[in-house]
Amino acid sequence: MTVPNFDDAVLGLPGFWVLAVTDDGNELLVGIETIRRAAGCPSCGVIARTKERLRVLIRDLPAFDRRVRLVGSKRRFCCPDPDCRVQTWTERSDELSDRRVLSSRAGRECTRAVGSGRSVASPLSSSSSPSPVSSPWQHDQSQPESTERAAGARQLSDRS
Repeated sequence: MTVPNFDDAVLGLPGFWVLAVTDDGNELLVGIETIRRAAGCPSCGVIARTKERLRVLIRDLPAFDRRVRLVGSKRRFCCPDPDCRVQTWTERSDELSDRRVLSSRAGRECTRAVGSGRSVASPLSSSSSPSPVSSPWQHDQSQPESTERAAGARQLSDRS
């Protein structure tokens, strides 16, 4: 049996390691960064230099019955080749997509929750914590327009 490294086993995000875990009283803040050290320029292939690190906050699935926010340290690279047409670019990850507030796995869990009729917030909140997802995201069956939209969506899915 292969035993994964500690970070893969606890965090469940292969390719990342945990830098720190802090409890701010409301949620766990988990500092992470990619394991990969070197990166090649996407245009010319020259080994890039790290220009700076950008901090990104991403809501993730709960852990240990606590809400979790990942604090990612994404690298911004620059190509050292002065003739290269690409000057800078930012590290990318499938799990921590750009301009998103949820990790990919948290987004998948929200999608499953909506499909099963559960509250959108339920997969992201622990039993003792208030909902981390703002109320406009939650599906409210008491609103007539919500019921009409749901019926329209069912009709569209029945046609396909």
